[in-house]
Amino acid sequence: MNGIMNPLLILVPMEYLGLMMAFMLVIGGMLIIMGAVVKGKVLIFTAIAIPFISVIVQVLMNAFFASLPEALIMPVAWFIMFVAYAIGAMVVVRLLFGDKAVEHAKGQLLADAVKWMLKLLFRWPVMLVWVGALMFLAFKA
Repeated sequence: MNGIMNPLLILVPMEYLGLMMAFMLVIGGMLIIMGAVVKGKVLIFTAIAIPFISVIVQVLMNAFFASLPEALIMPVAWFIMFVAYAIGAMVVVRLLFGDKAVEHAKGQLLADAVKWMLKLLFRWPVMLVWVGALMFLAFKA
């Protein structure tokens, strides 16, 4: 397993992978003992699944990048890394602030994006373009 090629393990050095999985198993067992059974089982299952998933992802990524044209390899790799880091950041934010705070923040960001789009749509330079396009279509028809 190559940690550089594998997006699942990009933050964990290969020397510490076995130690990290053993630590996850121990913490998962402690969580089960303390009563957080679901979280403990998820942690144990994740520790067991990481080696299998990482090998599968590495094979799929190698085959995927081998089939891409050379000009698209870097943009696709940057996009995949962006998505992986965005998902990781969302997991960390959910862990720190909880699900309700994250849902509220996503709703607020979506509302701000819609407001920004509407403001952009009705600014003079943009409005002249789409009003001109509508007038052109009206006279052409």
